[in-house]
Amino acid sequence: MNMEFYSPDYKVLIEGTDIKMDGVIISSITLENSVEKADSCNMVIEYDFNMYTSFGKLHENLVIGKELQIDLGYTDDLETLFQGLITGVRIEISDNLEARAIVSGLDKSFKLMKNVNSRSLMKKKYSEIAQTIAGENG
Repeated sequence: MNMEFYSPDYKVLIEGTDIKMDGVIISSITLENSVEKADSCNMVIEYDFNMYTSFGKLHENLVIGKELQIDLGYTDDLETLFQGLITGVRIEISDNLEARAIVSGLDKSFKLMKNVNSRSLMKKKYSEIAQTIAGENG
């Protein structure tokens, strides 16, 4: 009898680099998809007793504006469920010196939603209008 066991797994990439390293545990990942607002994510990153080494290496990458990708799935079958930008980083250190980072992100559509500007783009092709708006909003 062949009983395969699939373990839930994840991969978090910042600027294309996997952030898994010794002493770093992602204890929570929350993804929210919506048609009314930008997709969002939150994750809690815990540090072990060797936090100074792992914290320093990881903290260099936890910068607002960096590309963030979250893949979720089972074992070797991961699927990209979030692509966006880091929009917030909060560091917490408890009384017993346990550290964690709470990282939030939004997909790139939030750039289109934050400014409500109107203007007339007369005598332009639809492709030129789309190219202009996309260029202005990354």
